[in-house]
Amino acid sequence: MTTATPLQPGSNEYVTVQSKFTSKMAGKYNIQIHSIIKVEVPKHITNNHEIYKKNNPGLRCDQYFHGTKHACAIRNLNSSKICQNAVCCVCGIIRTGFRLNNSRVWFSPDAWYSHGYTNVGIDSSRAMFIIDVVGASYSSGSEYTVARAEAIIPRYLIVYSG
Repeated sequence: MTTATPLQPGSNEYVTVQSKFTSKMAGKYNIQIHSIIKVEVPKHITNNHEIYKKNNPGLRCDQYFHGTKHACAIRNLNSSKICQNAVCCVCGIIRTGFRLNNSRVWFSPDAWYSHGYTNVGIDSSRAMFIIDVVGASYSSGSEYTVARAEAIIPRYLIVYSG
């Protein structure tokens, strides 16, 4: 079952994610965080990720940023408000995990770089995931890729403006 649970501002987990995000924006954008949502994807996606990690012990697992587009009002997103719109990438990732685009998924260690892949949605907000990635490969600039969907799992969704 998919869950999207808003973190309480001021909680240790919220502050840790907020700090990671704002420090990786490197002062390039004037942002305001509206919510930080802990994402738990369906069990089979989590299991596939854990099996991939276990079967590839020589590959590092690190956290990266993945900016993406959304088509719904996500400022108050929770488990009961995940939309079914086929063009809403945010809710699609939360519901079904990552899908490869041209045989890859792109992401960055820098939130400011991933910011360029977000859109301003109908509620004037943007969305960026913090993801765990096993075996990231450097692409160019501040871009990294992976060619296996099970190598990636979303952990948090940051809803912000700026």
